[in-house]
Amino acid sequence: MFNSFAKYVSRLVAAGVFAGMAGSASATVISFDDLDFCLELNCTHVEGGFEVTPVGNGDFGDFTTDDALHFDISPGSFIRAATVARLDGNLFGVTGLDVIPLGPLTTFAATQPFVRFTGLRNGLPVAMVMGGAGSGPSFSFGTGFANIDSLLIEGVLTPDMDPIFADYHFDIDNIRISAVPLPLGGALLASGIFALGLYRRRGTA
Repeated sequence: MFNSFAKYVSRLVAAGVFAGMAGSASATVISFDDLDFCLELNCTHVEGGFEVTPVGNGDFGDFTTDDALHFDISPGSFIRAATVARLDGNLFGVTGLDVIPLGPLTTFAATQPFVRFTGLRNGLPVAMVMGGAGSGPSFSFGTGFANIDSLLIEGVLTPDMDPIFADYHFDIDNIRISAVPLPLGGALLASGIFALGLYRRRGTA
């Protein structure tokens, strides 16, 4: 009986380890180093187990900055929004990325945010922050973006921008992904360890 129980516990522990590994996102950076320029519909960029997908129609790829995803706010032919998600659909965390203002945005970027980041889980927003303002391209996210299944990036036209005579555009680069294990793997692993300890106590009693 104990041998059968020991085999069951071993399988439970192994399942917990496997689920934890399969359900976690390894820390990585989406650098867009191999980004292709695409004028067709249904363009995407796949890198490091993640897929970047445009929202709506528009040119997709790099433009001003090599190996960075280009966005137009108004006017322009490039995309205005994109999503980032894991290929397997599991959760992940995003800690930061680089926002590079271009054209007239180099002036507005000093004081006005011009890009909106929304973290979603199961299609619902769980975190939102405006970015692009301030010195330096590096932008950091808070803990609200630590457990999401999609990141939505959108260019935002502010009231002070002239949408007719100025070309507002920016680049996104180096999206930094953190490791986020799913609770299922941890729960299975903990259950297996507890059961193994109970089995050992019985065996020595």
